[in-house]
Amino acid sequence: MMAPTTTIETVTIVRPLKVIAFICGFIVIILMILCLASPDWLLADKFRQGLWVHCIAADAEVPLPFNLTEKGGCFSVRSVGYIKAAATFCVFCLLFDLAATAMTACGLYSKDPGLKYRLYRYAVYAMILARKNLSFSEILSQIR
Repeated sequence: MMAPTTTIETVTIVRPLKVIAFICGFIVIILMILCLASPDWLLADKFRQGLWVHCIAADAEVPLPFNLTEKGGCFSVRSVGYIKAAATFCVFCLLFDLAATAMTACGLYSKDPGLKYRLYRYAVYAMILARKNLSFSEILSQIR
């Protein structure tokens, strides 16, 4: 006669907020890439400035903003500390958000409850750091 056996089945439930966090993180990645690539952070009449370049229309009237002397075209951004700091904070925001979204995706995929908990916790910390970097960037981009 055989001993009785018991089968235990484990069911993993994906919480909707974790999926929403992943989707929001993915949307933030797309928006941060667009934000970093845009030359339209500062707009004036026939003048645009982003984090990496500033563009001047060929028929722009003088005086140009910030006493620029270039003629029409796109040029490397002015070498000013607050622009470089804002760009650095934006890049760090993107990197932290990439890490947080990847950790959330791994947490969604993982079957180990302990690993899920750690990944979700670290993802929250990374998202908080990303938001702080974005806040610093927003503050610095307003300085003239």
